[in-house]
Formats: sequence, structure tokens, C-alpha cells
Amino acid sequence: MQLTHSIALDFGRDTLPITIFAKQYDKESRFVEIVPLECGKDYTLESGVTARLQLTKPDGHTVLKTATIANGVIKVELTEQTLAVAGTAVAEIGLYKGNSLLSSQIFYIEIK
Repeated sequence: MQLTHSIALDFGRDTLPITIFAKQYDKESRFVEIVPLECGKDYTLESGVTARLQLTKPDGHTVLKTATIANGVIKVELTEQTLAVAGTAVAEIGLYKGNSLLSSQIFYIEIK
């Protein structure tokens, strides 16, 4: 069983944040697929880029989760640890290459 939320996140400008919903303690079942944008247009990911979910849970603790990249789409699992605390989590995607970091706009995960 899998439920995948598909969203587009901009790396070139800040837009209204997106909110997705998830159930507390779910595991191995919830994923987010992210289409990267640059100022509203498709953003092509360079080879050698690593993507990570950077999430601050409602209790203030931080989770860093490595994502996969396939066909220009970033996919990350919302793990049981990510969903351990009810409330609103603040998240973004970081793209890493060498010493460089490029961060997306933020999005929210409402954990019930």
C-alpha cells in the first residue's frame, strides 16, 4: 500500500506554501513526489545532485531524509519518525552537489 502526494516546489522564488496531509505513525506507505521548478518553469536537475528532505517536526526536532531522483522527479518517503509528532511540520527540499546547497520553497505537512 502506498499513497503518493505529487507537488511542485519552486527553487527560484517563494510562492504560497503547499500543505499536504498525513496520519501520525504511518510507515512505509506515504511518499511525496516533487517536480522541481525555477520561477514557475521546469527545472532540470544536474547529474550528481543529491536531494534531501529537511523537515522540522512540530516538537522542534529536525529530520534529514535522503530522497531519490528519477526522470527529473524527486521522491521521498515520509517515515514513521517523520510522522511521529502530531501538528504542522515545516519542510523543504535541499539539492546538494559538492559544497553547494540549493533549497526549495517551504511546504507544510499537517500530521493528524
